[in-house]
Amino acid sequence: PPTPFEPHDAWLPYCLLFTSGSTGEPKGVINHHHGILNEVLAIGKMLDFRKSDRVLQFASLGFDAALEEILGTLLAGACLVPREEFILESFERYQEFLITNSITIADLPTAYWAGWCAWLDANKTNPPAGVRAVIIGGEKAGAGSTDAWRRACGGSIPVFNTYGPTETAI
Repeated sequence: PPTPFEPHDAWLPYCLLFTSGSTGEPKGVINHHHGILNEVLAIGKMLDFRKSDRVLQFASLGFDAALEEILGTLLAGACLVPREEFILESFERYQEFLITNSITIADLPTAYWAGWCAWLDANKTNPPAGVRAVIIGGEKAGAGSTDAWRRACGGSIPVFNTYGPTETAI
């Protein structure tokens, strides 16, 4: 049988996913299932997913990024932790949620991450000690946010921008 990295007709059927994409215009994107699998496996390898990881599932189920969060976590045998709505009330509540739930990997919309970076910077605080990686996506990351992130964690927590996965894989 084909490996996950070899396109093959046996990987049919296709799937249709909706996104605003890099154009900002809503659209549907058709992909083979192997495209999703390849992207999820690549992210798992890049992040060195571990069974001990606890991954924040931030995206709504109707958003393409949810596949990245859910499938990558489950394929690694890690724990998926759905977000609670109260974390949207304040970044202080978000920080508490990360600590209480022992989150090790957070997958966030870029705009939310940028707000968190600004809050960390303004409060002269750090991300929780257990967080070992952050994935952002949905739009480009600004230099101000990346600078604030470096100040908050001293470069010890990598950030991976997976902007544009629907058009390329998912």
